[in-house]
Amino acid sequence: MALDDGGKWQPALKISESAAKIPAPGAKAVWRIYDRRGSATADVVSAADEDLTVIDPLVLHHPYRDGIHRELAQFDITRVESLLEPTFVDGRRVGPEESIDVCRARRVADLELLDPGVRRLVNPHIYHVSITDRVKRLQRDLIAMARASVPDDV
Repeated sequence: MALDDGGKWQPALKISESAAKIPAPGAKAVWRIYDRRGSATADVVSAADEDLTVIDPLVLHHPYRDGIHRELAQFDITRVESLLEPTFVDGRRVGPEESIDVCRARRVADLELLDPGVRRLVNPHIYHVSITDRVKRLQRDLIAMARASVPDDV
């Protein structure tokens, strides 16, 4: 979440009583991380200008539960794929128009890259969606600033 401040985007945050409703602040990018087996191991929300291929270790935080995180060493990561691909820019399509069959085949191939434990229907493993250390710090800082600006008598 960000607000346009005269042409420059400023990170913003909506405060809620429910931590799950507090969005990740700032301009963002979304990535899929693949492990040594070539399986998708996590989707990650990062700051728009972060390069996940050089952060070692890559610390992945639960999006709204403090204290829950994991670390991935770069040697455990075989690929980092951008999940945000523009379809339209300035109202014009970029790239070729794809048929529904091509889109369906791509999604089937993407599902095959998930661990079998995540794909199973009975007692599936949880597929991790995380935020980077930098996004987590920005989120904490903005929450602290918002709380500090509220008078004690409110």
